[in-house]
Amino acid sequence: MLSRNNIKARPITAKNPQANAICERMHQSIGNTLRVLSTLNPPAGMANAHQLVDTAIANAVFASRATVHSALQTTPGGLAFGRDMVLDIPLVADLELIRQRRQQLIDSRLIASNR
Repeated sequence: MLSRNNIKARPITAKNPQANAICERMHQSIGNTLRVLSTLNPPAGMANAHQLVDTAIANAVFASRATVHSALQTTPGGLAFGRDMVLDIPLVADLELIRQRRQQLIDSRLIASNR
C-alpha cells in the first residue's frame, strides 16, 4: 500500500510515542470515548462490545476531521470534502492563504526555538 501511494516508510522505535503525535492523539480520543461509553452503558456481550469500539472509532475520526487546525485555520474534513463538518454548507478554501499562514507559523516557531 505504501509504494502504491508513493509513501516512504520511516522506522520509529516502539517506545517513542512522540514520533507519531497524530496517531497518539487519535488513540487518546478513542480511549477516552471507550471509557465514557463503557461506564455509561457497559456492554452485555461481544456484539455490544464490538459496537462500542466501532462507535468510539467513528467519534474519534469525526472529532479529528471536525477540529479546526491552528496552522490551516480550517478543518481537515472541510479541506478534504469541501463542506463544513458540522453545518451542511459548502466550504471555499483559499489554499494559497493557508500555505502562507502555515509558513508564517513555521517561521515564527523556528525563530522562537533558536533564541
